[in-house]
Parts: sequence; C-alpha cells; structure tokens
Amino acid sequence: MEEKIKFIYKLGFIKYLEENIDLKRYCEIINNSGLYFGVSTMFKSNIKSDYYNLLNDFYIDNLSDDNKNKLASKDTVDDEVLLIVKETYKEVLKKGNSNYIMYNPPLPEHSVINGSIVLEFVYGKNSQKLSNDEYIELVKKQRKFIKEINNSLIKELSEKFNIPVNIFVEKRI
Repeated sequence: MEEKIKFIYKLGFIKYLEENIDLKRYCEIINNSGLYFGVSTMFKSNIKSDYYNLLNDFYIDNLSDDNKNKLASKDTVDDEVLLIVKETYKEVLKKGNSNYIMYNPPLPEHSVINGSIVLEFVYGKNSQKLSNDEYIELVKKQRKFIKEINNSLIKELSEKFNIPVNIFVEKRI
C-alpha cells in the first residue's frame, strides 16, 4: 500500500510541477539556442521534458493518516490528489531531521538542503559534427548557456514553490 501511495503522490507532484512551470518553453529555448544540444539516448525523463528529470524521493511517512488513506483510494491523479500535494509537498520532500541530503553519485555538489526540489539537466551528443576548435568554443558556450537557463528555472521554481531548488548537469552520450 505504501508504494501505491508514493506512486500516486509522485504522479500528483509531477502534475502539480508541470501545471506551475512551463517546461516545454525551457525545452524550446534549449532547442532554439543554436548550440547543437542533442537529446541523450541514455535518458528517459519522468516529467514532460527532453532535458530535465525530477530526482526527488517522496517521504510519505510525513503525511497524515487521513491523507495517506485518501491517496491509497486513488488510481489516478485528480483534484483531491493535487490539493494534498499542494498542501504537503514541503513536508513530503524532507527526509528526517537532517539539514542536508546527498544524491548519487555522492559528490560535494550533490549535497542539497533537505526539502529541496532536485532536478537533473541531461543532454547528449552534439547534433552537429565540429572541428576541434569549433567544439571547444561550443562547449564553452553550452556551459554558459546551461548555467543561465538553469538559473532562470531555479529562480522560477523557488519563487513559485517557496523552497530551495537544485539542478545537476549531466552529459550522457
């Protein structure tokens, strides 16, 4: 039963996220950047995005018994599920009483404030063949662009959800 509750909650959170943030717009900006971002063939997102993925786990033990029972009775995300998510996500994203939690692989930059929204930006092989000099210049431009677009998304998410947000960057061919 716990797995079902967690599954419905996660689907509800994803829907709530997608209703509040236009991820498609971010993907269009990336695709229209002229920086030859390829979509990784080693990547399957759990949200509606070619580049972003939600990494959070959901700690449903932080829910009231009443909310757990309501979620357990659901097979799909409806308005009641969305209301539960809206009212509880700040608690459900928190793991215990730790100040920070670590995401895999365990690297210093993967330590985040407990209760943060954590996304991953994943891109693949460049969509154009380039000379060495062109490639080096492109990588510099891509890194700058990724930092700027992720900072924009972090700002928007932080303002709308009123909690910390982290985005990890990964290139997977």
